[in-house]
Amino acid sequence: MEPMVSLDGRFMARRLGFSDVVSNCGNQIWFFWGPDVQCQVLLDHEQLLHLRLESNKWPKPFFVTAVYAKCDTVERRGLWDALRAVSIGASPWMVGGDFNTVLSLDER
Repeated sequence: MEPMVSLDGRFMARRLGFSDVVSNCGNQIWFFWGPDVQCQVLLDHEQLLHLRLESNKWPKPFFVTAVYAKCDTVERRGLWDALRAVSIGASPWMVGGDFNTVLSLDER
Protein backbone atom coordinates (compact mmCIF):
# COMPACT_ATOMS: atom_id res chain seq x y z
CA MET A 1 0.00 0.00 0.00
CA GLU A 2 1.64 3.24 -1.13
CA PRO A 3 0.24 6.44 0.35
CA MET A 4 -0.45 9.32 -1.97
CA VAL A 5 2.06 12.15 -2.08
CA SER A 6 1.16 15.37 -3.81
CA LEU A 7 3.48 17.18 -6.15
CA ASP A 8 3.87 19.73 -3.36
CA GLY A 9 5.31 16.99 -1.15
CA ARG A 10 7.89 15.99 -3.73
CA PHE A 11 8.73 19.65 -4.34
CA MET A 12 9.24 20.17 -0.60
CA ALA A 13 11.44 17.08 -0.36
CA ARG A 14 13.75 18.39 -3.07
CA ARG A 15 13.66 21.90 -1.63
CA LEU A 16 14.68 20.60 1.82
CA GLY A 17 17.46 18.43 0.36
CA PHE A 18 15.77 15.03 0.68
CA SER A 19 15.39 12.52 -2.11
CA ASP A 20 11.84 11.38 -1.39
CA VAL A 21 8.77 11.76 0.80
CA VAL A 22 5.75 9.74 1.86
CA SER A 23 2.58 10.95 3.55
CA ASN A 24 -0.22 9.25 5.44
CA CYS A 25 -3.75 8.79 4.10
CA GLY A 26 -4.87 12.10 5.64
CA ASN A 27 -1.82 13.91 4.19
CA GLN A 28 -1.14 15.26 7.70
CA ILE A 29 2.09 13.36 8.31
CA TRP A 30 4.99 13.72 5.90
CA PHE A 31 8.18 11.69 6.27
CA PHE A 32 11.29 12.63 4.26
CA TRP A 33 14.46 10.59 3.65
CA GLY A 34 17.74 10.77 1.78
CA PRO A 35 19.16 8.84 -1.19
CA ASP A 36 20.94 6.18 0.90
CA VAL A 37 17.75 5.10 2.67
CA GLN A 38 15.07 2.66 1.55
CA CYS A 39 11.67 3.31 3.09
CA GLN A 40 8.79 0.84 3.20
CA VAL A 41 5.33 1.86 4.43
CA LEU A 42 4.01 -0.84 6.77
CA LEU A 43 0.91 0.94 8.08
CA ASP A 44 -0.84 4.01 6.73
CA HIS A 45 -3.29 5.18 9.39
CA GLU A 46 -5.16 8.46 9.82
CA GLN A 47 -3.11 9.19 12.97
CA LEU A 48 0.21 7.53 12.21
CA LEU A 49 2.61 6.38 9.56
CA HIS A 50 4.59 3.23 10.44
CA LEU A 51 7.74 2.70 8.36
CA ARG A 52 10.64 0.30 7.96
CA LEU A 53 13.91 2.08 7.14
CA GLU A 54 17.02 0.41 5.79
CA SER A 55 20.41 1.56 4.56
CA ASN A 56 23.67 -0.17 3.74
CA LYS A 57 25.26 2.35 6.15
CA TRP A 58 23.40 0.89 9.15
CA PRO A 59 23.98 -2.50 10.79
CA LYS A 60 20.28 -3.42 10.54
CA PRO A 61 16.90 -1.95 9.59
CA PHE A 62 14.73 -0.17 12.12
CA PHE A 63 11.17 1.04 12.42
CA VAL A 64 9.83 4.58 12.71
CA THR A 65 6.31 5.57 13.64
CA ALA A 66 5.38 9.20 12.99
CA VAL A 67 2.30 10.38 14.91
CA TYR A 68 -0.21 13.18 14.49
CA ALA A 69 -2.93 12.36 17.03
CA LYS A 70 -6.52 13.53 17.10
CA CYS A 71 -7.28 16.21 19.69
CA ASP A 72 -10.27 14.33 21.07
CA THR A 73 -9.50 11.65 23.67
CA VAL A 74 -12.09 9.25 22.28
CA GLU A 75 -10.81 9.65 18.71
CA ARG A 76 -7.25 9.04 19.95
CA ARG A 77 -8.14 5.50 21.02
CA GLY A 78 -7.62 4.33 17.45
CA LEU A 79 -4.07 5.64 17.62
CA TRP A 80 -3.28 3.66 20.79
CA ASP A 81 -4.78 0.51 19.27
CA ALA A 82 -2.64 0.96 16.15
CA LEU A 83 0.50 1.60 18.22
CA ARG A 84 -0.12 -1.57 20.22
CA ALA A 85 -0.53 -3.52 16.98
CA VAL A 86 2.79 -2.34 15.47
CA SER A 87 4.76 -2.60 18.73
CA ILE A 88 5.07 -6.37 18.54
CA GLY A 89 8.68 -7.29 17.85
CA ALA A 90 12.19 -6.84 19.17
CA SER A 91 13.64 -4.64 16.42
CA PRO A 92 14.76 -1.06 17.06
CA TRP A 93 11.76 1.27 16.94
CA MET A 94 11.44 5.05 17.22
CA VAL A 95 8.09 6.78 17.85
CA GLY A 96 7.61 10.54 17.67
CA GLY A 97 5.30 13.30 16.66
CA ASP A 98 2.39 15.31 18.02
CA PHE A 99 0.29 13.32 20.48
CA ASN A 100 -1.99 16.32 21.21
CA THR A 101 -1.91 15.69 24.95
CA VAL A 102 -0.76 17.82 27.86
CA LEU A 103 0.47 16.89 31.32
CA SER A 104 -1.18 19.85 33.01
CA LEU A 105 -3.61 22.63 32.17
CA ASP A 106 -0.69 25.09 32.31
CA GLU A 107 0.55 23.65 28.99
CA ARG A 108 -2.55 24.69 27.04
